[in-house]
Amino acid sequence: MTNKPNSPDRMDLILAELRALRTELRLSSKSRLTVPEAADLMGISAKTLRNKLADRQNPFPVHFGKRGGKRTCLRADLERYLSEG
Repeated sequence: MTNKPNSPDRMDLILAELRALRTELRLSSKSRLTVPEAADLMGISAKTLRNKLADRQNPFPVHFGKRGGKRTCLRADLERYLSEG
C-alpha cells in the first residue's frame, strides 16, 4: 500500500469507513431493527442471522417479533446482548 494521500487503496479505505459511519448513524436513531439492520450491527449477514433465528435447538437470545410483516427486535435488547458478549 502506498502512502500517497490520494492513492486508490487509501480512498477505498476511506469510503468503506464512511459507509460504516453512515450505517451506524442511520441505525442509531431507530428503536426497532429489522433482520438486515440487526445483522449489519452484529457484523454478520442477514442470512446467517435468519438461520440463527430459525434454530429451535439453540434459540437466539434476543426476541424478534413480527411488525408490519417484518421481523424486528428492540435495539436496546440487541445492544445488551452484544455488550454481554
